[in-house]
Amino acid sequence: MGAALNAAEANLDAIESQDWGRLRQQLADDFIFVNPNSPIPELSREEWIGMSQMLANAFSDLTYNFEILEEKGPQVWVAVEFEGTHDGDLDLTPMGGGVVPPSGKHGRAARSISVGTIDENGKVASIEIIEEPPGGGAMGLLAAVGINMG
Repeated sequence: MGAALNAAEANLDAIESQDWGRLRQQLADDFIFVNPNSPIPELSREEWIGMSQMLANAFSDLTYNFEILEEKGPQVWVAVEFEGTHDGDLDLTPMGGGVVPPSGKHGRAARSISVGTIDENGKVASIEIIEEPPGGGAMGLLAAVGINMG
């Protein structure tokens, strides 16, 4: 098991356990999240953590169903299928929207694949979505519970 795989597993564990402080420590200061399929622009470390917190607040039973697919050098490919029940307020004010009240609906997103790159310090430098079918990712989960983000 390489350094990239170890870093990816620690990162995924911090996300699943909603340990935002530990997640912050595992991400490089200049971390970026890129999803070319999303209306959301590239996100910095703090923006991505904020988005993750927003989802966790709106979906108390949120699961990611992570699967590590492959490690090559400083990169790790990971599959994710978001699933959860929209049982909390979804606060979209940081993105120029309002607060969406809980719908009580349960949804599951289609499987998407991302690649994470680890820097020379063993921190996650970037995550890029490389394959996201319609209905995939966080936007797919929102759409599955009736929230259309465009």
